[in-house]
Amino acid sequence: MISILVIAPYQKFADLFREVSAAQAGEVVQDNEAPRYSFDVVVSYDQDKIKAMRPANDVVIARGYSAQLLKRGGVPVVEVPVLPNDIIRCIRRIKERHGRRKVLFLATSSLTQHAESLSEILDWEIEVIDMPSSMAGEPETAFGKIRDRDCVVIGGQPVCALAEKLGYPHFIVESGPESMRTALAEAKRIGYIRRKEQEKAQSFKTILDHNADGIVALDQKERFTSINAMAEKILGISAGEVMGKSLSDYHPDTELCGFLAATPHCSDEVVSLRDVPLVVNKTPIFLGQERIGSVVTLQYVTKIQNSEKKIRNKITERGLVAKHSFADIQGRSAVIRRAIATARKYSAADAGVLIAGQSGTGKELFAQSIHNESCQRQFPFLAINCAAIPESLLESELFGYVEGAFTGASKGGKPGLIELAHRGTLFLDEIGEMPMRLQGRLLRVLQEKEIMRLGSDKVTHVSIRVISATNKELLALAEEGKFREDLYYRLAVLNLRLPSLDERREDIPGLARSFLESYAAGKGGTLEIDPQAMARLCTLPWPGNIRELRNTCEQLAVLSENGRIDVESVEQIAAEKLTRNRAGAEAAADMPPPPTRESVAVLLKDGCTRQEIARQFGISRSTLWRAMRGWNMSQ
Repeated sequence: MISILVIAPYQKFADLFREVSAAQAGEVVQDNEAPRYSFDVVVSYDQDKIKAMRPANDVVIARGYSAQLLKRGGVPVVEVPVLPNDIIRCIRRIKERHGRRKVLFLATSSLTQHAESLSEILDWEIEVIDMPSSMAGEPETAFGKIRDRDCVVIGGQPVCALAEKLGYPHFIVESGPESMRTALAEAKRIGYIRRKEQEKAQSFKTILDHNADGIVALDQKERFTSINAMAEKILGISAGEVMGKSLSDYHPDTELCGFLAATPHCSDEVVSLRDVPLVVNKTPIFLGQERIGSVVTLQYVTKIQNSEKKIRNKITERGLVAKHSFADIQGRSAVIRRAIATARKYSAADAGVLIAGQSGTGKELFAQSIHNESCQRQFPFLAINCAAIPESLLESELFGYVEGAFTGASKGGKPGLIELAHRGTLFLDEIGEMPMRLQGRLLRVLQEKEIMRLGSDKVTHVSIRVISATNKELLALAEEGKFREDLYYRLAVLNLRLPSLDERREDIPGLARSFLESYAAGKGGTLEIDPQAMARLCTLPWPGNIRELRNTCEQLAVLSENGRIDVESVEQIAAEKLTRNRAGAEAAADMPPPPTRESVAVLLKDGCTRQEIARQFGISRSTLWRAMRGWNMSQ
């Protein structure tokens, strides 16, 4: 609701204003809006009363002396103009009662501006005595200038009241409906604009006051022009006191005061205010090429630390953390100690790491350990196996998607693992199985540090460290056209090779005891292994490396009797392993040869479907499809 106050010098003015305002109700002012207005009408020409007014309305409508008096108080005032029609109507009334007597027009210049031109047009003697605003309270002074008493006085209500007292015939120059409509339209426009400015100012103030940072605006001379509630708290000052003053008036000889005075621009600087450490940012404000001030933000260092702690706790709750460290990597062999030492050095760098090693050698264990000893350790750690997920799903998991990107997309969309890993580490296991198309998208993320969700046209800045792992020779795949060479060099800035269990057999006893103890503890008991049984374990082949050893130890624990593992149990498992290996070898010998580009092309030419071709080679359709994609076969 926009409030308008009308100061009416006489009752007829007030009545006419009510008629005009009722006729204009609901009119659109601007921006296709029809705001609601309320009107307060006060009938008065008492100058002392008007001087004492302190209207709280959005705008005031007044005329003549009243308008001049109210303007001095800084109130938004719209002055009702005296139009030529208003003067003509007044002169017509004079003619009817007094004939063609001389007219003396006493009023402020805003009311008399049309009078002299009308004198010539009407061929009527009209003398104008302008009353400056400084004389608005003393119309007697103006009457002292009158030399010809044989005249009719016209003007506003205060002039006519004095003319009555001095014995002059007089007429009030009444404002007509045209003047009212003009003033009312202008008052509505000013009220609307003023209310919009107030709304913006209040919104801006609310935003500032509810900001967690202390925010201060300074002018060119480092004096306060704005300050929010948090800055008041941090600086221990009140907004009502500081405007136009500088920080040195309140905190002289402090590190913060000296720093801000000497620093035109800064970012995330730690500065003390009376032994309280603050994080300070200062940004200059420019109007064109001219620096007109600056904005300073202040934060308690302790508050930032507490926020980071909360973030880390939330990340932990969501499971986006690395659970293992180098202390969890077991083994005393020289090869594993060298691998750990190299990995520790890599932790201090930000570059990508490629971990190579056979399946089951602990590549993810090393990746988590590197993350937990790096500067990214307080941020997320996310892992994904590139070989375990179909291409379409892998793309959405990595890059995320927006709502409606594809059938079945979650409402509101979903961030991908790359976004979730921002400022942290993304572990890509079996990177050699990533489809070529996604390799290109991943390369762009690493180069541009930007990501675009599926179905979106907006990019998001991301900063991640990628640790990848493979059990294949990626350079050999690159030479065969199955892996992007440019991506390889992005991922393999730092290389780490993990030894197989065969290369570190001296670690088998320690690893086996650890696995057995862990299993027994979970069951609330103990387990012992005979020396002969342990010795036999050390002689067995371990193609599955540590993962296979762990599974074997769990099997031995299940088969054990009276909490003891003997050599017979180990021999039983050794026999089973040998049988499985022979069966696997025989099955491999009986399997058809792997498909080649040429053999598949021939079968396709003969009209075979993909399902039929996959069946002939003893592979799945998805395996065949990946092979064909690698050969650039579009069928």
